[in-house]
Amino acid sequence: MWVAWRSSKRWSAMLVGVQLVFGQAAAHEESVEPLVRLAETQIAARQLDDGIRTLSRAVEIVRRSAGQHDHRQYDLLRRLVDVQSLAGQLRSASASLLRMKRVSERTHGRHSTQHARALVEVADWHCRIGEFTRARRLYRESIGLLDGLIDRPALIDALSALARCCTQELLSEGIATSPDSLDAYRGPIEPGGWQGVDSSAFHEHVSRMLRREGEQALQRAV
Repeated sequence: MWVAWRSSKRWSAMLVGVQLVFGQAAAHEESVEPLVRLAETQIAARQLDDGIRTLSRAVEIVRRSAGQHDHRQYDLLRRLVDVQSLAGQLRSASASLLRMKRVSERTHGRHSTQHARALVEVADWHCRIGEFTRARRLYRESIGLLDGLIDRPALIDALSALARCCTQELLSEGIATSPDSLDAYRGPIEPGGWQGVDSSAFHEHVSRMLRREGEQALQRAV
């Protein structure tokens, strides 16, 4: 009896979500949770474009009802970035990441530990979609904040993430840096056409991609 009631309630919530996506119901804050559940179902069914549309609707409802930088947008935008990157919509994912950064800044304050940690998460995603220059800039911003805040555990996390991202730049060349690294990477891959891993050109390329900045960050973290 309980299972049937719970299932009925779930599908009722999803129906509300469907109505909201197609503009057949009022856009109130109470509708955000049904929309998220609907998006989860769509994503599980590999209906990624539908999931993106549904999550975007949820973000828009929160923005309109509670303000452009309401803190609840952060988690919704994180979910949206995940699906956008899965669908190969990397420009849209990048735009959502910039919104995540602004929401965190307004929610926690530009000079807070919470914002510094959020910067690392946003940078991690920029790295996963192949935006390495932007990722490193955000890592440096987070590290600068954490140096001033004297938060050693968070600083070690940020330094380690920067070092990891510098290594992951090799993924854009199709070079795996760990057994599961290519599964996590969602950015473009442009093979360099190296004649062999023993070639001097390849080693010079690897040395350049592993960057002194990443090595220094790893040394500080250790």
